[in-house]
Amino acid sequence: ALYLETKMALESFTLAGLDIKQPKPGSVADAQMSATADWNPMGDIYLRKSTVYEMSWTKSLIELGTSLVAVAPYGGPIAIMRDENKVSVDAQQRLSRPNIFIYTSSGVQLAEIPWSGGRVSALGWTNTENLMVILEEGVIVKCDIHGNILKQSVLPNEVKDAGVHSVKFYQLVTGTCGFGLLTKNWKFFAASDLDGSIRVKRMAEVPVVYDPPDPSCWTIVPVGFNSASIFAAYGDKIYKLDHIQCKEMEVPNKRENTSPPWVNMAIAPNGHLLALIDERGYIWQGSSDFKAVYVEYDTKCSEKVDHFEWCASHAVVVTWGKVMFVKGRDKKTWIKYQLGSAYPCVMVADLDGIRIISKYFCEFLQKVPTASVNVLKIGSLEPGAMLNDALKEFEGEESHKADEYVRYIKDKMPDAILQCTEAAGAEYEAALQKSLLRSVQFGKCFLGSDTPQNIVDQFVNVCQTLRVLNAVRDYRIGIPLTYRQYPKTCVMCIFSSANI
Repeated sequence: ALYLETKMALESFTLAGLDIKQPKPGSVADAQMSATADWNPMGDIYLRKSTVYEMSWTKSLIELGTSLVAVAPYGGPIAIMRDENKVSVDAQQRLSRPNIFIYTSSGVQLAEIPWSGGRVSALGWTNTENLMVILEEGVIVKCDIHGNILKQSVLPNEVKDAGVHSVKFYQLVTGTCGFGLLTKNWKFFAASDLDGSIRVKRMAEVPVVYDPPDPSCWTIVPVGFNSASIFAAYGDKIYKLDHIQCKEMEVPNKRENTSPPWVNMAIAPNGHLLALIDERGYIWQGSSDFKAVYVEYDTKCSEKVDHFEWCASHAVVVTWGKVMFVKGRDKKTWIKYQLGSAYPCVMVADLDGIRIISKYFCEFLQKVPTASVNVLKIGSLEPGAMLNDALKEFEGEESHKADEYVRYIKDKMPDAILQCTEAAGAEYEAALQKSLLRSVQFGKCFLGSDTPQNIVDQFVNVCQTLRVLNAVRDYRIGIPLTYRQYPKTCVMCIFSSANI
């Protein structure tokens, strides 16, 4: 009788606008099999690189390799402008004045900004998705997502007189945003509060004069809500600069005494992890205070590094041409991908992964969430996996097997329901979400009136959130937010991007 009531309850069920009626035969198995097809083991975790969109801009003259590109975090928009420093003088004379184009993550054009100002040094985004255009002459132009110019600011005279050489933007999960700036006479500055009255501080100077005088690589590391430090490498030496002092940092490593220079460095989104790579391909991973070393690995590749980023806090991603190498915090394991038609590309580190933008695709590389592994991994004996299998058998022709699965996890049914609920939130495909939510509803039938309130609340919350996420993920809107990113996102930014 209980199974009959359960079947009737599952025949038609809709909550918070998310229809989870019984799917067509075979569609659940197909969805769940395809969910694990792109999983790659790396130590104790799995990584997956999924294609989110086929880009709509493929017919336009997009050349990522010779452009300034800024990608906003949390599924935000993309700003592109031809980089005049990467185009020959003859080509500059033939080509028209470069404009700034703003696209969604699916390649749908949002705006075009006719540019008649000075030469642009860098583009970047604030937390409220305003575009910052930094000119070599030391002027900042702030635009909204629709291309309207909101404000112009002038950097300190020291920056204006010397000119801007390079800029690096940062955004933390706490909501902090800012940028570090290197002038053409090799002085560092740090700016914060980009959405308010921009505050710029000059950093201390490196006490040693090097030849050449420019750093081989550098990055900016947030240390508070509105303050930051800069790490700069000169050969194999690394200095930490703030607005008060400069301190040489000792990098504990196993390299030879005559070590090659560090050529790239990356700070993790949480601000606590740092990665370095030298010109021979030797990777160092440790804490940003240099007190802990997690991994040292020699890739034995001396080619020029194109990209060097953290994938959340789980792995470091480095690309050489069409090869993408992923090194986790496990000493032995690594993964190699071929970029193929996704080269050249732009990478942006997000809260829980890396967005990879190319002319043809928008892809997302991330650690497979623990809940998804527990429920969907082949051979898993976790309660959520057993509940999921029970539903598949119940809807098939082996209902006696469903009874065996349910009896096996009877005492762990609340845990099984929570695992399936979390896994539904972590998945991108709507068909798989619905399948997992049906498993949740199936398990709730066995708890009846004893269903804990936290299970009910989480189930409702996940259904409502997925309804929002699935709507904004549509390619016509092009905001590929993940369930984990959603609470950190400015809701007004979503409405603005979606033209709501």
